[in-house]
Amino acid sequence: MYAINRLKARRIGHGLALGRGLTADRSGMEVAPEELIAAAKAAGTTVEVCLTSNVGHVRGRKVPDGYRAHPVGRFFEAGLPFSLRWQIREAQRAQ
Repeated sequence: MYAINRLKARRIGHGLALGRGLTADRSGMEVAPEELIAAAKAAGTTVEVCLTSNVGHVRGRKVPDGYRAHPVGRFFEAGLPFSLRWQIREAQRAQ
């Protein structure tokens, strides 16, 4: 929330926490994902998403449902701007 509201972030890389409610504000309180997504959308913040590096781990925890559990669907449904990216190592493997 601090990056969005106070620092006026226009882009957040690997913004998984926005869709999972794992981000704490400056007071240390967790913020609901709907609140984070709404704040990012209102501020015009874009979230970069890298599905290949995100799936499997979210904050060190395994994500059992893989792509279905990824919050990019929440971003899409809420109308939050996001861009899809990939890791360099994934692109190198494809060569």
